[in-house]
Amino acid sequence: MKVYYDDDASLDVLKGKKLAILGFGSQGHAHALNLKESGMDVCVAELKDSAPWKAAKEAGLDVKEAADAVKSSDVIMVLLPDQLQKKVYEQAIAPNLDEGNTLAFAHGFNIHYKQIKPPKNINVITSIPPWIRGKSRCLTASSVIRPIPGIAKTDSVSTAPPRASPNSIPIMVKMGIKAFLKACLTKTTEPESPLERAVRI
Repeated sequence: MKVYYDDDASLDVLKGKKLAILGFGSQGHAHALNLKESGMDVCVAELKDSAPWKAAKEAGLDVKEAADAVKSSDVIMVLLPDQLQKKVYEQAIAPNLDEGNTLAFAHGFNIHYKQIKPPKNINVITSIPPWIRGKSRCLTASSVIRPIPGIAKTDSVSTAPPRASPNSIPIMVKMGIKAFLKACLTKTTEPESPLERAVRI
């Protein structure tokens, strides 16, 4: 299996792109701040005036409601709990997607099990960092991104290549990750789903 490194990625595909991070929990918090510190144009989507909304504001991030965040972005990273994603997709994401947008997921549950069915003109990728829940920001400096140990998994599941696949590795490079495997969505999602739910109970 080939390991890809940050030198294998062209960051040009992200020039001028706007990224929306849906959810400011343990993963969204890290994604948003790491990407912002790497020079990306990032906004966060959260429930208005909620505790995460206020936390994102205090962190200096641009915070919007989900529909507005999707409308204004080229890459939409869905980092909400699996059980909320379908509802948010139907109400706020799907009506506001433009052709060529990229949807990114950190877990493939809703795509693999067809709870979310994006149109064929939308790129869909999974970008799965190797960090432990809640520890991702501990692995970065306050103002300079450090390499995050471990090998991330990334996969393009779009039916409209080649626009999808070039986005996944550059996004993870911007999060400070230095090594990548291209993994099968099925082989990544199915073993992780029961494990994640067992750990959370």
